Amino acid sequence: MIFLGIRETDDMGLCSGTYIYAQSELRETIDETANKVEAYNALSDWARFGAETITASNDPDEMEKAIGYNLLICNSVIVQNMVDLTDTINKLQKSGVSIGKEDIARLSPYLTSHIKRFGGYVLDLDTVPKDISQLKCNAFLQEKEEERGCIGQE
Repeated sequence: MIFLGIRETDDMGLCSGTYIYAQSELRETIDETANKVEAYNALSDWARFGAETITASNDPDEMEKAIGYNLLICNSVIVQNMVDLTDTINKLQKSGVSIGKEDIARLSPYLTSHIKRFGGYVLDLDTVPKDISQLKCNAFLQEKEEERGCIGQE
């Protein structure tokens, strides 16, 4: 269906997305995906601050390193945000706050406002961090189990 809409061109030879965008369900999916991509790109731009001079050198090796470092920083921020969000959701649920799938769907792992970009950081190498492989979002898991009919079948 998307192919048919894109194949249709106007007199100037430009793709006409009117057919695709007229279908509300498809339009919502396209908008959601575009918003996620734009949010990731904003995080990537935020993490790449000051690196414009490296990529302006046109040295392929330096450009590849800059991209790799940027991906590493972005992925690190995303993982830490997900750990923090999951911890917060679990604490809220334990205190009696009801959190549904709609609430979780509105959360984003691309947050940066809480990060001190130029701040001083203290590294405590003696403290062992929590094992994130054991970290689970109870609200999300419970709804998934209810959808699959797994509650009480252990």
